[in-house]
Amino acid sequence: MSSSDQILAYGPPPLTQYAADCALGMIDFMAAVVRGVDLIDVTEEMRQIWRNYLAQYYPMLAPPDRLWFANAPAGLAQINATWPQMPPYAREMWRQTWAVSLPAVLQFVEPVLQTARQQQVWHLSHLDEVPQQNAPIGYSAPAPPANPAAAVHQQQQIADNLAAFNNRMSFLTTNLMRSMSGH
Repeated sequence: MSSSDQILAYGPPPLTQYAADCALGMIDFMAAVVRGVDLIDVTEEMRQIWRNYLAQYYPMLAPPDRLWFANAPAGLAQINATWPQMPPYAREMWRQTWAVSLPAVLQFVEPVLQTARQQQVWHLSHLDEVPQQNAPIGYSAPAPPANPAAAVHQQQQIADNLAAFNNRMSFLTTNLMRSMSGH
């Protein structure tokens, strides 16, 4: 089994490392389209943080959200295949759709972005140190929340937002594919 086939969470459906990486790629692409500039620097360290984070929260996600993440390779392949040939009005339709759902997605991804930024700052601040002192590798769990009930409520809101996002994306993807195929 290659590392890309490695199962990060058993689901259902199972989440592979490759699917998690593709989901991050889709989120990065959607954010860049909406913002007009790519502000997310996806590095190997960020991918590792993302994989750990998503694997941790995957069992708590609603089934449609788990399906969206597990099927991210197909979604990213579809974007890569169709985006370059897509007419401007179709790209604008996608940009507007993603603009509505992006805040919820970025809210879910924010802990990963923040941890990656902190690690990058840590690495940069320690460049002059002795080589034996290495930066921590991987994802370090955040401190326990001061109010566990509020944390659970916040995670439920994130899951609800992702569910709504997934439903909108599924509907729009189906319609776009039908219109592109002429059916």
